[in-house]
Amino acid sequence: MPSALTYPGVYIEEVPSGVRTITGVATSIAAFVGYTRKGVPDNAVRITSFGDFERSHGGLDRESPVSYGVRQFFMNGGTEAYVVRVATGYASAKWELKNGATVVLDIEASSPGTWGNDLRISVQQAEARNPDAEFNLVVSRLVSQGGATQLVPQETHRNLNLNSHSANYVVSVVNNASQLIRVTRHAGLTFTEAGFAVSKAPTFPITVSDKVIAGVVDGNTPFRLELALVPANIGALITAVTDAITAAGLGGKLKAEQSGLDGDTSDTGSLRISSLTTGEFSSVSIAGGAFGGLAAVIGMGLVNGGREFTGNAERRPDVASDVAPPSNGADGTKGGALQ
Repeated sequence: MPSALTYPGVYIEEVPSGVRTITGVATSIAAFVGYTRKGVPDNAVRITSFGDFERSHGGLDRESPVSYGVRQFFMNGGTEAYVVRVATGYASAKWELKNGATVVLDIEASSPGTWGNDLRISVQQAEARNPDAEFNLVVSRLVSQGGATQLVPQETHRNLNLNSHSANYVVSVVNNASQLIRVTRHAGLTFTEAGFAVSKAPTFPITVSDKVIAGVVDGNTPFRLELALVPANIGALITAVTDAITAAGLGGKLKAEQSGLDGDTSDTGSLRISSLTTGEFSSVSIAGGAFGGLAAVIGMGLVNGGREFTGNAERRPDVASDVAPPSNGADGTKGGALQ
């Protein structure tokens, strides 16, 4: 109620109301709908420059009036726009990466269209941080430069693996970082091997400041093995490590043996510490040994100059160079109205 009505005049009374004022909105934001060279169909993408449009939708294309409209919009002072790619009957370029005869990874271009047909996939192993267990995935693209077509690397995804619990799991790393491809692990993939770490071939007698080998088994169980004596030969070393495994209560997790790497005799005479589990998560990772310590002196594990193999390395893709997509992309119906 207003204040007391004590004299003639105009009194103001405020009452609750469900009506809200209409908030002003920007009138300089443009929307473009039509065919573009690339991009996810029927999805509005916010861009703030023509450079954004080139990255998300492929830039100018003579069959795309929208692409010229976007360029003119930003050339004439536009600052923000939304682009919706329209296409029907489209397809994405696709690859299958194999380990031997087994398909392990399915890859496709990040959006449909013939643009993906210019992509090439390479798999590197020797260039990875751990060449016995990891791999690099390189995405290149055919680009016309100076009248000639050249293959130009666009993305390199390093030190990948097939362990879905790992920070370097290929699916997570690539799909979160790549602008060009999407990766999935092939359905039904199985892993049957155990992970293990291998030392260099020790030279006896050895002199050490401590008799410790430490690390992590299967990615979740830390261990510390302290030998009771300095071994005089490889047999004594294996026995001493086996005793240390038992003393640490890890007899069901680890085993020690002389290495032979399944017919590879290059490291015969080396110590091999293996996980007793098999599969995707099986691994033995050795910590960096103290200067003059046992792990450092015998080169036990990757960080000390030895080698490490993981269970998931059994299925990592084979080395390949500049593989074209066996399944090509298609643009579908170009232009037209929204379906």
